[in-house]
Amino acid sequence: MKHDSDTQSPLLTAQEKEIAILSNRLRDEQFETKRLRTELKTIAARYQGEIETLKQGIETLLTRVSESQAMQDQLNQEIRTLNAQLSAMESSKFWQLREYWFQVKQKLGLPVR
Repeated sequence: MKHDSDTQSPLLTAQEKEIAILSNRLRDEQFETKRLRTELKTIAARYQGEIETLKQGIETLLTRVSESQAMQDQLNQEIRTLNAQLSAMESSKFWQLREYWFQVKQKLGLPVR
């Protein structure tokens, strides 16, 4: 007659083998997970560096745009000032007399300018 220990022995061995296989799979999966985490951290660090470089580039461009806008505003103000000065000069008695003189010279056949 067989004892319970005789019938359980092959069953335990099969279960132990299955546990060993699953344990190996778990260890492999844990190793792969750790490797992937390390790789992900490396990639994230690289892209973070690139993101910081891009942010600095954008800040530099925004500063340049701001400086260019300020320069454009200054030049526009200078243009308005010069146009006002030109209008004032052209409306002066001296300018009107100057223009009249050039007309006279032209009618006399003398070089105008």
